[in-house]
Amino acid sequence: MYYDEIENNITSVLEGSLQSVLSSLNISAPSSDKIIVELDIPKDKSHGDLSSNIALKISKIVSMPPIKFANLL
Repeated sequence: MYYDEIENNITSVLEGSLQSVLSSLNISAPSSDKIIVELDIPKDKSHGDLSSNIALKISKIVSMPPIKFANLL
């Protein structure tokens, strides 16, 4: 992707938030291969400049709707 430093900062913030939310829910973090934060450029620009599917990935692990988990993040 072409956002370099911004992308790294957003990824770091999401990883920290993810760990914090899992901790507050008393859920041990899944293995690192399941919590890789990936950023994408949405095809529809009305959805923003960057997006991530981390809430969708983790919601399956914690048995929570993705939107509810995303709001916790």
